Amino acid sequence: MDFSRTRKAFADGMLLLYAEVRRLRFDYPQVKIKCRLPANSKVAEVLKQIGLLDLLGCGKKITPSRADVIHWNFATGSSVDGERYEDVVGIPFEGSLAQPLHEALYVGMTEAMTNVIHHAYDGARDDGLIPISQKQWWMFSTAKEGYLNVVLCDLGVGIPRTFPFKHPTIWNWLTSLGKTKDADVLTEAVKLGATRTGQDGRGRGLWQLLDFVNQLEDSHLTIHSNSGVYYKQRAKTGTYNFRDSILGTLIQWRIPLRQA
Repeated sequence: MDFSRTRKAFADGMLLLYAEVRRLRFDYPQVKIKCRLPANSKVAEVLKQIGLLDLLGCGKKITPSRADVIHWNFATGSSVDGERYEDVVGIPFEGSLAQPLHEALYVGMTEAMTNVIHHAYDGARDDGLIPISQKQWWMFSTAKEGYLNVVLCDLGVGIPRTFPFKHPTIWNWLTSLGKTKDADVLTEAVKLGATRTGQDGRGRGLWQLLDFVNQLEDSHLTIHSNSGVYYKQRAKTGTYNFRDSILGTLIQWRIPLRQA
């Protein structure tokens, strides 16, 4: 893996990369992966801070020291683990977020973990590799330029793949309208979460967070699953489809710390 020309790291992309490399390390221990370090020292510190260089067996002499690097926090797990949320968001940013925001993030993240454990890995992943051995989720948080970014991802089959089986009536309706692209499915999944809020508790965390997105300036929520993307930024809502699939689901919250 050649990072020599990498000049910038984004939390969502880094988390997905880390998850894929960790999966390869655990499911294919016989495969050797070599690493070429970044020429950019800040990027090298980020890769060290999140554990990617250690995972690749390189960068032993690098020690993260920059203020905007040491605040990259990481956790992974295979169960619904509120303590890991506290390690990544609760403790590092205690006092930087209003209590209602902390509560909304906690509920939203633990609900996302629950979905990973119960639904994300139902079926074969379209990557041609052996089935993933563990129902794993990965989480990052980082503070940068007055914003808190929290990202959670899994390497499951994706929301668009599970939706037809979980909600066949709605899927048949979407099919009749020709709205079967991944972004179309994500839109309906979000709408479904809204209609069920307060009934059985499911969807409550996501929609509590969406309410905060509507209230806080410059905050947004993005759901990226397979090739589809759904995003919400105050009054602005949108979707789009990429040509390629990330083969999983990635949820990102971006909240301005200065308004918390």
